[in-house]
Amino acid sequence: MLLVGLTVPAANGLVAMSTVWLVVPPLLLLWQAHYLHRYWGVGFQDLIRASGAPIVAVAMLVLVVEAGRHLIGISSPALQVAVVVALALLTCLGLLLREPPQQTQAARATGDHATIGE
Repeated sequence: MLLVGLTVPAANGLVAMSTVWLVVPPLLLLWQAHYLHRYWGVGFQDLIRASGAPIVAVAMLVLVVEAGRHLIGISSPALQVAVVVALALLTCLGLLLREPPQQTQAARATGDHATIGE
């Protein structure tokens, strides 16, 4: 992104930066999936299952914000940001409460004490 910002003229900068935002994240996601599979033994199906609830939560968040914006008629940008922040916090809280405490403690116990050579 920095390279595009420094080398592309201002007239084409928005398109160039948008292209970077569309190309780089999918490549990083593919690399992360490969890394998780190679070093941690996490398969693609495991990633899909783990991503289900956050994807549904984000979709619901977007739908609620857009419905509220159109139905209530929120025109103030500051109020729109406040609504998005409040709903995002509620969504994160819902995802955290969905996780049973036993699994969270077990994950911390195994993850916090790993040695460097593992």
